[in-house]
Amino acid sequence: ITRPQLENGLCEAEKSLDKFLPSVGLFVYWCKAYDYHALGLPNEAELYQRYKTFLGYARFNRDEFQYRSKVEFWLLKNLYEKCKKKSEEDTLKAIPKLLTEAAEKVRSNFPFEDIPKMIPVKPSFYDKAKADKARDSLMAMMKGKGALQ
Repeated sequence: ITRPQLENGLCEAEKSLDKFLPSVGLFVYWCKAYDYHALGLPNEAELYQRYKTFLGYARFNRDEFQYRSKVEFWLLKNLYEKCKKKSEEDTLKAIPKLLTEAAEKVRSNFPFEDIPKMIPVKPSFYDKAKADKARDSLMAMMKGKGALQ
């Protein structure tokens, strides 16, 4: 157990309403538990809510989803890749493991990848100059026949 983890466990022990000292197992659990918000991460419930929202964008418009950070992008991308064909129960089981992995990466200053931005692509079949020329010739024809006056 590292010094920050020990401090984490002591803080939890102070907050505890129990008059007695915790068991060794409980104290070790408190030490190793992460304060996700302090690391800039969502907790399990928040990540699950964001994941459910993300599912609406996941297949075709990932670039339109508003990620809160690079870490959230990493979390949602990995959770989707691991759980897209699994049940809700399996997804809920995967979230704590993924959050722990993300917390360790944040603590070790892992360089998370940038959130990709989609570059809008003009359709290759559309040529503005040709379209303008066609419109102008059509307008000239219609004026010549008296359709537009």
